[in-house]
Amino acid sequence: MLLFLFVALFATEFLVRGPARFLGSGFIFNDFISPLAQSKAWVGGADPYSPQEVLRLWPKDAAHVDFLSRDAAAGTMAAKDGVPSPYPISCFPLLAPFSRAPWSTIHPAWLATNFVCALLLIGGLASFAELSRNDRRTYIFWGLALGFAPLHTAVAGGNLIVVVGACVVVAMCLAKHNHEIMAGALLGIAACLKPPVGLVFLAYYFFSRRWRTALAGAAVAILVAAAAVLRYGLTVAQWVPSYSANIREMFGAAGINDFSAANYLRFQLLNLQMPVYSVVGDSHAASLITWSITGVLVLWWTVLLMRRTEGQELLDLSTIATIGLLPVYHRFVDAVVLLLPLCFCLKVRVDKHKQIALVIALLLLPFLVPGASLLATLADSGRIPSRVTSGWWWNAAVMPHEAWAVLAVALVLLYAMSLARQGEVKPEPRWSHDLLRLASSPHGGFATSIRASSNSLSSLDISATGVAGPPLHL
Repeated sequence: MLLFLFVALFATEFLVRGPARFLGSGFIFNDFISPLAQSKAWVGGADPYSPQEVLRLWPKDAAHVDFLSRDAAAGTMAAKDGVPSPYPISCFPLLAPFSRAPWSTIHPAWLATNFVCALLLIGGLASFAELSRNDRRTYIFWGLALGFAPLHTAVAGGNLIVVVGACVVVAMCLAKHNHEIMAGALLGIAACLKPPVGLVFLAYYFFSRRWRTALAGAAVAILVAAAAVLRYGLTVAQWVPSYSANIREMFGAAGINDFSAANYLRFQLLNLQMPVYSVVGDSHAASLITWSITGVLVLWWTVLLMRRTEGQELLDLSTIATIGLLPVYHRFVDAVVLLLPLCFCLKVRVDKHKQIALVIALLLLPFLVPGASLLATLADSGRIPSRVTSGWWWNAAVMPHEAWAVLAVALVLLYAMSLARQGEVKPEPRWSHDLLRLASSPHGGFATSIRASSNSLSSLDISATGVAGPPLHL
């Protein structure tokens, strides 16, 4: 009974902070209107990254937003408002089916789409982790996932990350059950909608040598991107200059996506450059440090992944998904992918690894509230004294606590991966398996000789590892 109340409490919070807000303030302005208007421009052959075109195609039955017209006239709409959105051109063919309907129809339809995708995201993860209906951990996961603040913010803003997350998780489930082409198609769609998220998961299947899934995903992404570009013929001069200009303005000094102190909204970012900048005070140094740390983490993850083990796919995916948040632009809503490590925590069964799961769960607790936004609001209203907010530690540790938590989760997950692979027997090389296959054919003494040679080589290979026993499963 308590578990049902637990889930019901967080489900109510989800409905109030997610769909209810999209139905209210989300009708006027949200994260979906700009890419929708840009998809209309793409369908009509106009420049989808032109501020004037986006304003012209802004839904007529949506409330007019005065600040957009004012900023467009001043030439600061991209830098201050993030409009036109920086979504890649491959996104717009996938949104084209929505472009013909009026906003009064699209608005509830998109809410329904995001609502269903949110349930698919949570339910798909529970299924992937094999959390059964009779397991109390299933209800705990559903409750915590429904209480996850990035998911609330994403649904309230109509952000594409909810659809992308659902595509990724459903693809994971399909690939697990050997529906590899369908899984790859969904990963390709995710990569087209949000490359910084979708490409990370697609890369996992390449590194895991799941070639059918990886190549199917790459093929879908390339075909959609090619169709998007070829809408303008064999030239990119119609949209690339404006896209490049928008990117420079958004990510330049004082732009809405700038991670430096010039951007007062920087604490809504999750990429590691933001907190590192708060420590070192230099943008170039922050980027260099971030990419160096990320490179080391990716290399560590790759080495561990090459040491294959059964039953650790959720851990491996959780790790690379978390690392993927560090090096490039991500906002608070993209922390939806942290539902993977949250699910991993509840999947853990081995007692000696439950402490690791507990640490990860504690690091994820801040994401049950929109911490940075809440602290900024309290500071701006004077409820937090200026003597507190003026301290160096406020900007270096307190306000960017979510980004630091992402880094900490990535490190703990990598440690969990290394523990899970301790005691593994090194797999035999492919040529050894080929020789054994050949030796099993009826070719007399030659086959016997090959079998003996292969067995001796295999035994040498295994003895070189110096370990015996099954891999540890979390």
